[in-house]
Amino acid sequence: MVLAAIAFGLVSAAPVQAPSETYELPPSDDAWVYPHADDPSRDPFLRVWGSGGRSVDEPGRTPEDFSYAYLRFDLSPLPKRVKVLEAALLLTHVPNPSFSAADAERAPLEVRPLAGDFTEKGWNYADSAKVHPDGGKDALLGAASPKPGAPDKEFGVTIDLLKLGRLPALLTKALEGERPALRVALTSALDPSEAGNRAVYKVYSKDGPKEFRPTLRLVVERIP
Repeated sequence: MVLAAIAFGLVSAAPVQAPSETYELPPSDDAWVYPHADDPSRDPFLRVWGSGGRSVDEPGRTPEDFSYAYLRFDLSPLPKRVKVLEAALLLTHVPNPSFSAADAERAPLEVRPLAGDFTEKGWNYADSAKVHPDGGKDALLGAASPKPGAPDKEFGVTIDLLKLGRLPALLTKALEGERPALRVALTSALDPSEAGNRAVYKVYSKDGPKEFRPTLRLVVERIP
């Protein structure tokens, strides 16, 4: 009887794990960053490629030979303090991609922090000289080599944002702001001039079909 009471006391004293919460956030803003890009509020696609074996141009330059996609996620639905258990960016690529499996392995689709802020409304390509992806090796948040599915069908691309371990600190800092937001860029070293088949990544934007729009998926625990 005494042993049973002691065992009960130990169980009852064990800390109760906070339940996890899942958030699936669409971008509040996104933009295709390229000199000849369309109005981002009407463009259903985001296109990404690089140049000269690089995924990001030098800071302070308008990246005329590069093509980026900028995404901004409103984090206000999240608690102010969280422990990140899972994090991924979910994208949908258009059917019949121009790249090969070897191209994708050599030059994956990357997610990088965005230096500076942007909004879709009033976006000007000239602003890309000061609002640009962080091209540092240690800045990469995640990457994936897209794998096409059945012919003539869209296919999903999931980029793990937790594996490299850099997102939690970025998210914590973002949640401290009055209008918390996560700003990232899609980049890649995939070079259409080298691949020989004009290979680029082309995924749906927030203005594409609802079922194909980008989604930031976060599984978190609240921190008291």
